Amino acid sequence: MNATLAPPTLRALTGLRFVAAFHVLLLHTALGFVQGAPPFVANVVRAGTASVSLFFVLSGFILAYQYLDVGGTRPLDRRQFWWARVARIYPVYLFALLFALPYFFAWAAATLESESPWASAKIAVTLVANLTLTQGWIPQTVGPMNPPGWSLSVEAFCYLLFPFAAARVVRLTTRQALTAAARRISVPRASR
Repeated sequence: MNATLAPPTLRALTGLRFVAAFHVLLLHTALGFVQGAPPFVANVVRAGTASVSLFFVLSGFILAYQYLDVGGTRPLDRRQFWWARVARIYPVYLFALLFALPYFFAWAAATLESESPWASAKIAVTLVANLTLTQGWIPQTVGPMNPPGWSLSVEAFCYLLFPFAAARVVRLTTRQALTAAARRISVPRASR
């Protein structure tokens, strides 16, 4: 995207994404510390799972805002989009995996000691899934290395699909978009 044509930054939404990410961080790190806290505090920390969804929705909105050309005059450069997404998340993700390596090695040693004939394969699949951000699609590979990393696995998948889905969504009329949204949120009536 040409820098001169870039839309203005949505600082409030970026700030809200930070709040959502911090809430998720609290869920993963502070849950054990709030056991004796007032119920309100413990409930706020436990509600961090809702911030995962909020973070995904805000991220999708910001991507659409930044990359989609509603008039359809400028196609999205997929290669540039994917490169920008990988460059933004993967280095930090790999850095976090370095901190997770001691836990992974301890788990791998225990797995090998179990004398399971599949131990080596299980370790290899877990390592490869975590390195390729595909662990969210193989639930058994999430916990042993970097449990919060599943969300980046999902986000990477959404990044992969975004240029294809965006190309279709941007062509919808307002009426078509509202009809599609209404179909997705409509609640089926209970059978009588």
